[in-house]
Amino acid sequence: MVASPPMAVAIQHWDRSSALVDGRVSIPGVSIVALPNARCWAGLFQGIFDAAELPLARFTFCHDQGDPLVALPIFPDRLFLQQYIYVRADDDSDDLAALKGRRVLVPGYYFSASFWHRKFLRDAGVGATEVEWTSTAPELDPRVRVPEGINIKIVPSANRGVDQLADGRVDCIMHEYTLPTHTGREPRMRRLFADVYDIQEEWYRETSVHPILHLIAVRADALEKRPDFGVELCRAFDEAKGHMYQWLQSERTTGLPFARQAIDRSLEVFGDDPWKYGLAANQRELDLFLDLARADGLTQKRANLADLFDRRALEYRFTSRL
Repeated sequence: MVASPPMAVAIQHWDRSSALVDGRVSIPGVSIVALPNARCWAGLFQGIFDAAELPLARFTFCHDQGDPLVALPIFPDRLFLQQYIYVRADDDSDDLAALKGRRVLVPGYYFSASFWHRKFLRDAGVGATEVEWTSTAPELDPRVRVPEGINIKIVPSANRGVDQLADGRVDCIMHEYTLPTHTGREPRMRRLFADVYDIQEEWYRETSVHPILHLIAVRADALEKRPDFGVELCRAFDEAKGHMYQWLQSERTTGLPFARQAIDRSLEVFGDDPWKYGLAANQRELDLFLDLARADGLTQKRANLADLFDRRALEYRFTSRL
């Protein structure tokens, strides 16, 4: 029997991938390292890694450009993003429609999270051209072109734009991280929605959409050398997620007093697999994101969903349950 060629994989360290990082789950001949997001995708493009965790927006753009990358139906990062919308404490706005004509800061216009935020704005009647955009970082791929009518001011920030919101240079921050507001360390800011957790749950119940930020991508030449590589990764990520689900069942391992309440609530809302992998279980989110990518000018054409994925990997059936 011919041995499978060795492969290298870079991922971020989440609870659902922790068992892959610490070796509880392994694949023969495959090395797995945990790195920051930017180093994951940079190493993938440089050929250092054969597979890596990649922002959904970056993968979608690369596919549109014809880059030889193939997706796997593994989604290690996803977020409900209404909770990351901030305004100043002295701003009496309480809905997204109030942002029309105002200055909004995002970490990057084509960050995956920003597509979902613009979706919320559109649903509130605010188009992308009706906002003055600020970004804390330029687009990293020189091929990216922002559509006509979209003006973005690049203003670096060491604190995710908090300084710009506090001193009035922007009116709102739409981010993918919690800003230091609810702790009392920055009383000049607040979340736009006071009842944001109820809003997020209601939005999920209405749409069945749990926004995806990252997926696992594989170099096409790696699949040529090791055709079952995608299936092997699906199996490993499924098993690692199972370890996470098992760990959550022992909620006393965390320092959060209401951990069991959060777990029971997740089971009630999402069922026994709150963190779904697989194409069929995520088709609604992915189809919506592809529509957003085309509408926002990230892609030149609307991709066919099935064409993005390794066909062998699509046959894998994920089984881990909470």
